[in-house]
Amino acid sequence: EDKTRGRDYSPARRDSDEEGTGDDFSRARSRTPEKEQEKEAPPAELKDFERVRLGRNEFAQVCFTPGFESAITGCYIRIALGPHPETGVEQYRMAVIKGFTTSRPYALTGPQGPFVTDQYVKAAHGKAVKEFPFIAASSGKFTDNELNRYQVTCTNENVKLPTKAYLADKIDEINNLINHKWTSEEIKARLAKRNELKRRFDPAERERVGKLL
Repeated sequence: EDKTRGRDYSPARRDSDEEGTGDDFSRARSRTPEKEQEKEAPPAELKDFERVRLGRNEFAQVCFTPGFESAITGCYIRIALGPHPETGVEQYRMAVIKGFTTSRPYALTGPQGPFVTDQYVKAAHGKAVKEFPFIAASSGKFTDNELNRYQVTCTNENVKLPTKAYLADKIDEINNLINHKWTSEEIKARLAKRNELKRRFDPAERERVGKLL
């Protein structure tokens, strides 16, 4: 199973309430519309952000791939915050990936089934940066309201918004990541890492994290 290459990923299982959202790397990553000249620096639109959005399934597919952190930093995620206390409606926030850290191991489901990781994403909404496990990344698409809220927050907090050109470059980095050619040494290192994390994993941790989301 560790000889998987490029785009040859099996479709990851999605939550029943998020079917048909187009999450995972089986969907094409296109640079269209064509990259504008840098000097014009047109602002990114909803569809541009969507092309560089990662859900939990995509994290599961490439989180152990060499170059993962540098390629995915600067991409975007849709954070699941849980139901609104008054309306009960699920809440989500759009956030940019600022980097990664490690903490308590937890279980994640990938194309070949469940595995354990200790990776957490540092996600920023405006100037506020918080750490989340990959399972907190929604598989649903960004909405116009979520983008508007994100843009207003960034503008009010003097946080620079990305251009179309910047996000187009991130698409190239994503494609390079998913087409990475694994060496035998890298495969052995990935297996060793997964086995070590599995030994450290507390089965009760997945349930604990799930209750927080």
